[in-house]
Amino acid sequence: LVLGPLAWHGAKKAPSDPVVDTTADIASPLGVEQKGVVALEPHALGDTEARAEPGPKATAPSEALPEAKPGVENPTWALVREIEGAAERSDTSKLAGLLSRRPAADPQASGPLIRTIGHLAALAPAREKDRAATTLAKWLDEQTRETSTFARGNVSLLVDALADTGSLTAVEPLVRLLDTGSLAIHLATRTVEALTALGDGRARGAIVRFSNRIDAFVLDEGLPSDELRAEAREATRRALESLPENG
Repeated sequence: LVLGPLAWHGAKKAPSDPVVDTTADIASPLGVEQKGVVALEPHALGDTEARAEPGPKATAPSEALPEAKPGVENPTWALVREIEGAAERSDTSKLAGLLSRRPAADPQASGPLIRTIGHLAALAPAREKDRAATTLAKWLDEQTRETSTFARGNVSLLVDALADTGSLTAVEPLVRLLDTGSLAIHLATRTVEALTALGDGRARGAIVRFSNRIDAFVLDEGLPSDELRAEAREATRRALESLPENG
């Protein structure tokens, strides 16, 4: 399934018949707001690495699913199937319910949740696109201050989903993200590409500032520094060629 014009990560199917304990935090049905979510603690984003997107099939050891219990389906996998079903059907009636959730409420379902919102918002009327972009921007702010593996991966997914909405409401939060100067170079490049897709000239200034910082990026040993810098320069070149100057 290809989700939206900029949905670079397709949704993955969850296992068909997992069984686990129900004592884990059980996700509420779509349209029911999560209660009792733990507040996120602020911290520096630093060298965000968003190269892996843990999901129900690949769970970090510290955030593993609970022990299996015969006859009980894991609620996270059930939720993922529900979310991905809405994406497969392009069911925009589910968009409001998805937006009432929060990634922190069920981190293992957060990737499909974010991707599906971007996909459905792309198909929705303008007002719903804007609402989706506003919610995604709020989540982006929260996830950039979180430290978990899921949160770090979600930052890149949120950048993609904001662009997928097609809403110009997404421009300012992406500009702010790019201007933080705290993104890893590959994620900053991804943000430039998202702003290019939105096509709003207001992004030009932030993209020029990023272009001037490319040579100053400190990359971890072992990373293809020349290749990453070349990709960043090419992304900024394409952006400045295509974005209007009167933004």
